[in-house]
Amino acid sequence: MPLFDRSTVWACLAGAALAAGAVAKTPLGHVEKRGGGPTPVILISGVACDWTVWEAFMERNKDAFTMYAVTLPGMAGTQPPPKPEQEGGTPWFDASIAALSALINDKGLVKPVVVGHSLGGHLALRLALDHPEQVGRVVMLDSMPSFPVGGGSIVGEQRSAIIDGVLTPQIRQQDASQWQESFAREAMSMVSAADRSDQIREMLRTTDGAVTVQYFIEGLRSDQAPRLGSLRVPTLIIAAMNDRLPAGMNADQARAYWAGIDGLSEHLDVVIFENTRHFVMDDRSAATDAAIRAVVKGEKAAGVGVDAGPPDGVVAPPKAGERPADKAPATAPETN
Repeated sequence: MPLFDRSTVWACLAGAALAAGAVAKTPLGHVEKRGGGPTPVILISGVACDWTVWEAFMERNKDAFTMYAVTLPGMAGTQPPPKPEQEGGTPWFDASIAALSALINDKGLVKPVVVGHSLGGHLALRLALDHPEQVGRVVMLDSMPSFPVGGGSIVGEQRSAIIDGVLTPQIRQQDASQWQESFAREAMSMVSAADRSDQIREMLRTTDGAVTVQYFIEGLRSDQAPRLGSLRVPTLIIAAMNDRLPAGMNADQARAYWAGIDGLSEHLDVVIFENTRHFVMDDRSAATDAAIRAVVKGEKAAGVGVDAGPPDGVVAPPKAGERPADKAPATAPETN
C-alpha cells in the first residue's frame, strides 16, 4: 500500500511537535544487522510491522549489502515515543527521523541506501529531505509522498482541513483494539501468497492499536509532495498496481497520481509493478531485488509489466490445451 493500508481501513475514513530534546532521545524499537556486502543499506519497516518483515530480502542479498533492518518506535510492542500532549503535527514521525539520523551517525555509515516499505518508505523520503547529506539513495516500496485526498485532486489548505477537521476526529473515535484487528485482517489483501499473508496478519497484531492509529494519523498529515522540488537524493518509488488501491482510488486515478508525482523532481523516478500487492518485496522478490541493485549502481530500475506472470507464491492456471484433461486421449464411443 502506499503509506499504510487498505479497503477496510479506508472505509473507516468514509499536537504540536515534541520538543527537540524529547524527539532526539526516542530510540528505534530494534536494529538488526545482517549481511557483509560492500553497500550499507537501511531497511525501514512499515506500520505495525517489525524488522523481520525484511528477513527474506536480507537472506537473498546478504552478499551484496550490509543491512540494518529497523523496527520503528512503538511497533511490535516496543517502546513508543511520548504521547503527544495535543493534536497536530507529526511528533512520532519526527522522533523516528531523529532516531534514523542518529543510527547513521552511530554506525558510521557513509551515504547508505535507505529502503522503506509503506510508512517506512515515506520516512525514508523525509530522512532524505531533512538530512540529504546523510543519505546516498532512497527506494520507496509502495509508499506515497503524500496521502491522496479526493484521489489526489485535493491539496494544500483544503487537504489539511479535511484531514484535521474530518478524518482525524473520525479515526480517534474508533476503538483502538477494533482498529488493530481490522488492520490485521487487511493482510489478506496485502500479499498474494496465502502462507505469507498469515504471517503478516499475525505480525500486524503485535502492535497496539493506539500506536497504529497515531502513526496512521501522522501519515495523513505528512504531505511531502510540495517539498519534492528540493529533493537532492536520487529516489526510486515502486508503485504496486492491483485491485485494492489506497484511499479508494481507481486505476486511472492512481496512474494519474503517480504520473504527477514523477514529474515533481528530476531526482525522482516512479516505476509501476503491475499485478502486485502491497508487500512488493514478497510478491515480486526478484524484480524488487533487481530494482534496488540497479539503484545502488546508479542505473534505471525496471518495472513489472502486465505480462510478467503471477506474483510469487501464486500458481498460474494452465493455458488452454495444456490442462491434463486437454491432453487425455479421447474416449472411443461405445458400440453395441
